[in-house]
Amino acid sequence: MLNQQWLTTFIKLVEVGHFTHTAEQLFMTQPGVSQHIKKLEQQVGVDLLIRIGKSFELTEAGIVLYQQALIWQQQQQQVLSQLAVDDEHVGECRLACSGSMALLLYPHLIDYQLSYSRLQIYLEAAPNKRIIDSVMANTIDVGIITQPINMDELVVTP
Repeated sequence: MLNQQWLTTFIKLVEVGHFTHTAEQLFMTQPGVSQHIKKLEQQVGVDLLIRIGKSFELTEAGIVLYQQALIWQQQQQQVLSQLAVDDEHVGECRLACSGSMALLLYPHLIDYQLSYSRLQIYLEAAPNKRIIDSVMANTIDVGIITQPINMDELVVTP
């Protein structure tokens, strides 16, 4: 069985095309992304990428794994949605806020996540612009900002 987290990192890297941007979107470090890819390559026993400076190309094996991983991911989502009853304590919640707000929220979110083992909470401390961009790109579920904005595309709750 392939490591799901490494596979998710691989999929995101292929979609984004850049190690650092992938790390940002997955709330990881760039070395963490590189480590996941190396471990996945070790697990499957073949190189998945050809690294060219700061960019990369997929090998034939990388293309096959990426295509198959997308199918697995879709099938997994279908199974989970068929099994899931609308339970707010199951799944992922990605949120971003200022650093000071993150320091206040973090202990409460940890307690909450410990109480509900099937809930994964991701918290990112970021400046307002990055939070807004992440909400617009749909890479986070909730963004808490410290300055008022006027954007028709977003629902703002004071």
